[in-house]
Amino acid sequence: MSTDVLSNYNFMILDDHPYVRSILQGVLRKFGQKGSVVVSDIQEAIEKLHLMKTNPAKVGVTNLDLIFVDYRLSGSKKTGWDFVRYIRKSPDSPDRFVRIVGITSFADMDILSEGRDAGVNGVIAKPFTGKGVYNQVLDTINDNRPYLEYEDGSYFGPERYKNRKSMDRGEDGKFFPGVKVIQQKKISQKMMGNDSPPDEDIFLDINADIMNEAKGRGEGLKDMIKEMQKKYVFYKGCTSEKDRVSAMRELGQAAHMVRDLDAMFLYPMVGKVTAYVERMSMLEGISEHKHTPKILEGLLSLQDLMMVENQDSLNKTTVQTILLELEKLMRRIARSLSPDAEDRLFMGEVSKVSSDKGV
Repeated sequence: MSTDVLSNYNFMILDDHPYVRSILQGVLRKFGQKGSVVVSDIQEAIEKLHLMKTNPAKVGVTNLDLIFVDYRLSGSKKTGWDFVRYIRKSPDSPDRFVRIVGITSFADMDILSEGRDAGVNGVIAKPFTGKGVYNQVLDTINDNRPYLEYEDGSYFGPERYKNRKSMDRGEDGKFFPGVKVIQQKKISQKMMGNDSPPDEDIFLDINADIMNEAKGRGEGLKDMIKEMQKKYVFYKGCTSEKDRVSAMRELGQAAHMVRDLDAMFLYPMVGKVTAYVERMSMLEGISEHKHTPKILEGLLSLQDLMMVENQDSLNKTTVQTILLELEKLMRRIARSLSPDAEDRLFMGEVSKVSSDKGV
């Protein structure tokens, strides 16, 4: 079951995890979208964008209407928001006006605000659903906010608040001095009258596909968790600060890959526990803290405990009790590292981004 609502649009998907790329591309195809350019890192994305101008036949599409960009790209010092800033502000950018939707499982307000100030048009949170993707794509296609260029070079992109009450305008509703207003080209007409909501069965069909693919990758998830455990053993055996920092970074990347496999579709709370490992790896000074090994051992033990086939047999009270004690210790460690470390470690997870909060 499918619809052709997006049949006239071309998209790019930039995500480092093949599972996420496959799932998102499959969701878009259910809505009739055909011309996807799928890439795994920023450099590949930039090369494809430029090649589209010089040799479009080699890429398969001649232009893009929308780019999906993952925020966290494992193995890279740059984030998806760095790529957005390149698109919006670089003199070398092939299309400063292309519409961009961020993808993130780090849906705290600092990261959402950074994405907004980089120039994204919208954000979807992982794990996503068919309806969530459809609504955000439709919202982005129909979003005709003007693009703004600040004379001081601090910002270029869509007006940053949809309710237009702040950020780019004063209390009188007028744009601040030094802001050039550029009306963007409408792309909603490419729907060609196909903008009626898809049948509800399509969304149910998509979500069933997502669940089935997730279940089919269960063994892959277990292998990735074993890889995390190997990375931890390596970290624990390091004798120098430099090696420990590097090993902690690799452990964080392994945790990121587990999270991108959307463990929460398969085993409740595995995603939350793995998120703590990934976030810990991103805190400066964490690799040297004396209690870090104890925390990591506890979290990885919880992973093993929760990776049971029959979730009904899992003693959830025991899991919650252990996790609560680990969270208390993590808070103490974070407070000793930096003023904002606790917030970064316990950042809030949201299922969607409200329009009154910007993007």
